[in-house]
Amino acid sequence: MKGYKGFSPGLICEPDSEHKKQYAENTVYEEDKAECCRSGMHFCKYPLNVFSYYPPVTDKGVSEYAEVEALDKPVTNDGEKYCSKKLKIGAKIGIPALAQASVEYIKNNIVETKKESATGNYSAATNTGDRSAATNTGDCSAATNTGYYSAATNTGYQSAATNT
Repeated sequence: MKGYKGFSPGLICEPDSEHKKQYAENTVYEEDKAECCRSGMHFCKYPLNVFSYYPPVTDKGVSEYAEVEALDKPVTNDGEKYCSKKLKIGAKIGIPALAQASVEYIKNNIVETKKESATGNYSAATNTGDRSAATNTGDCSAATNTGYYSAATNTGYQSAATNT
């Protein structure tokens, strides 16, 4: 699995004061166990998630980033951060490359579930699921949505849009 990893300056991973590991570009690393937040080597599948762990600038200086590849089956407990026993650190990349990689990631992971839309007076649009949208146009209409990172929009006189 391809991913992205953040580091302190000098390609140093130090999630806390007790754990510190030096990495190098284009090198494979291996550890005995992989358990999220406890052991193994961590990375993010979605490029911009690395900022949650290594913001662009910290009190240690300017963070560094690299493309990585898990050479075994990675584990995750939240779908955001992954952990591997065997990880290849690729070349360092900058923030523009992370941004471009995130655009590509989004384009490659869009799942279109329905092409239908609700328009016209007294119409309704509903949707459930993460990263989904419900839109509607028309007077006396409703759009509702449930799910994380989701949106509901509506235009029209005496219309409503709700999102939970």
